[in-house]
Amino acid sequence: IQPLLNEGIPTTDLALSALHAVARQTIGGLAQGIDIEPPVIFEGGTLAYNPTLVRVFREQLNLSDDQVIVPRDPQIMVARGAALSLTDMFASSQPIDLPDAFVRLDKLETVAPASGEGRLAQPFFATPAEQADFTARHGKETPAKGPDAYAPGETVRVALGIDSGSTTTKFALVDEAGELVDSFYASNNGRPLDVAQQGLVSLKNRWETAGVTLAIDAVGTTGYGEELFARAFHADYHTVETVAHARAACACVPDATFVLDIGGQDMKAIWLNHGVLTDIVVNEACSAGCGSFLEGFAKNLGIAVEDIATEAFSSKAPAVLGSRCTVFMNSSVVSEQRRGKGPGDIMAGLCRSIIENVFTKVIRVSNLNRLGDKVVVQGGTFRNDAVLRAFEQYLGKPVTRAPHPGLMGAIGIALLAREECRKGDADTSFIGLDAVERFEHREFGGVTCRRCNNRCQRAVVAFGDGSLYVTGNRCPRGGAISWDELVREVPAAEELRPQGACEAQAPGTGRDRTAAAPNLFVDREKLLFESYPTVPVSGGRDVTIGIPRVLEFWDTMPFWSTFFSTLGFKVRVSGRSTKAMYERGLAHVTSDT
Repeated sequence: IQPLLNEGIPTTDLALSALHAVARQTIGGLAQGIDIEPPVIFEGGTLAYNPTLVRVFREQLNLSDDQVIVPRDPQIMVARGAALSLTDMFASSQPIDLPDAFVRLDKLETVAPASGEGRLAQPFFATPAEQADFTARHGKETPAKGPDAYAPGETVRVALGIDSGSTTTKFALVDEAGELVDSFYASNNGRPLDVAQQGLVSLKNRWETAGVTLAIDAVGTTGYGEELFARAFHADYHTVETVAHARAACACVPDATFVLDIGGQDMKAIWLNHGVLTDIVVNEACSAGCGSFLEGFAKNLGIAVEDIATEAFSSKAPAVLGSRCTVFMNSSVVSEQRRGKGPGDIMAGLCRSIIENVFTKVIRVSNLNRLGDKVVVQGGTFRNDAVLRAFEQYLGKPVTRAPHPGLMGAIGIALLAREECRKGDADTSFIGLDAVERFEHREFGGVTCRRCNNRCQRAVVAFGDGSLYVTGNRCPRGGAISWDELVREVPAAEELRPQGACEAQAPGTGRDRTAAAPNLFVDREKLLFESYPTVPVSGGRDVTIGIPRVLEFWDTMPFWSTFFSTLGFKVRVSGRSTKAMYERGLAHVTSDT
């Protein structure tokens, strides 16, 4: 979802897609071959407060009005059932005196775990001296210089790095010596471009107020919104975030052998050899063990993000939660709370589970020596001292935390952008901080590409300077779009069209040369399922053999159809698969793929 947001996909489309995903996961992942027979009762808070989700389930299960039951107050059905189950006891039971019940609840003591119940874990520090040594090695994050470090009237030459992360947007201004001059760090809130604009404007105002001139020599972008931000602000250079993080780590620790970056929803493990990137591993799907995972549990426990480490360090008996996905971790947390674990114990266990997730789901090395002697950690999650301490304890040796852990991607891309500009001795193409104040953009969804029969549904972001950014296309042809084409698909875009803006659909041609290209997939399918002449080797048989149009049969259909026809059988091939057929079959999937 975050990458799609950063690419400009409308939030309305993402919201409906999320509901469809929930319905498909429930039907295919939970039913697993058991028929869902009407009538269907929809219970629980999720369905009570999201009536559109009920509509989506109804569409996918093909239910009629009289087959859908939404009870009154579905969010409290379980509580109502608990009350109804006691009706037979009312006659013989004694009334409950509520004031007395409250007094008894207040006197309840924490229940100690039964003998052998639960596993024991050691606290983060055995002695105060051990904690003091950790604090001395990992001091507070060094703040950026800021405009106050310069004299009024002075000009500071900087490179600007923009890291559009999974949950946050970061800027870094780096001077010619590679020092951090200023920075910006804020949550995306689902509006990454708006947040970036506000951050750049506040940056400009702060330096102007101090009377110091910022001269931006180069601009680079990285992260989930790498290409969108590059197009929006006319960046000089953009690259994937792993390369940017590796560059920043080498700037801080030139002989680094391994870099671990944990962000809001992703992890990156990077191996280096004398500054050369030799291997990269990233988490593939699960976000358990990332910043948003920890932040969500802290919110549920009533702990502020900045207090997570303090709470974790206060625990004398941390919970042992293991490495599990977010959904199942909830049940583990509830189980530990029933055993008497407090919020600090839970947070300590969660910080350790993040590191276990790193090694079980991402790094997966049999020998920790493969990480080398110079291990560097960075990313917003490592601003948390408890996660850092858990990592050191797991490795059994000290590690180096980057001086600006949450900004390393932005710092790295700033350094790379300056190097790129110096190669060609070119001026920056950045629109400038003054133009950022007037920056405008608007997203248009459902823009159909008609350059082939795939009919990709693209999203187009239109910028105030007339440039367009396309996403959602499955091939490069869909990225070639003009204002004329956009207005034909979305008439409302006409009011935003700048004077004289009409780009050629295909760069350098003035016309779309790809429209006449043959669709080789259609030609291939025709050849595969064509009826080829055969010479029967035996008499005709009044038997029909059905062949499914799937898997290996698809690629070898000329062989099978000809083979059985030669033997005198009639051959019938199943029809083409459709999305509707796929959704009808979801309930009959008997196991996870």
